Amino acid sequence: MPPKDIRSLWQEFETNLSILGGRVVSWTDLSKIEGRRWCVDFRVGELPLECGLYETTDPWTADVGITFGQLAVAETGTILISHESADRRLASLAPPLHIAIVRDEDIVQALEEAIDRLKPCNSVLITGPSRTADIEGELVRGVHGPKEIWIVVNRT
Repeated sequence: MPPKDIRSLWQEFETNLSILGGRVVSWTDLSKIEGRRWCVDFRVGELPLECGLYETTDPWTADVGITFGQLAVAETGTILISHESADRRLASLAPPLHIAIVRDEDIVQALEEAIDRLKPCNSVLITGPSRTADIEGELVRGVHGPKEIWIVVNRT
């Protein structure tokens, strides 16, 4: 099978992510987080947001964690985040809303391809919002991590 183009990969990623309870959003959609406390990964850089956000360095008190996603995997709706610092890694795990910014060209078809592209590092694979089921099989979101995950595709 021939390799897919970037647009097809992003469509597959978005479909699989939404099945898992996450969503792909645009920069303008981020106005919905106005007034919340955020903890941001230093590699994100300047955010093109015009809403009032209040920065905190403590991810446990943040409402929103914003990170830079190193890769996105189309077939699973997974993002891969690498961090040298445990504090910054917590920005993807502790707040109830995790927003990952992924560059347009950083999407791959399969997890094997993502692993091949990685340099040895400390990484987190995130496939949708946190979820678990109780003994009755009832699904609960956000028990051990974010209740929501949004992905912003940074088109270059």
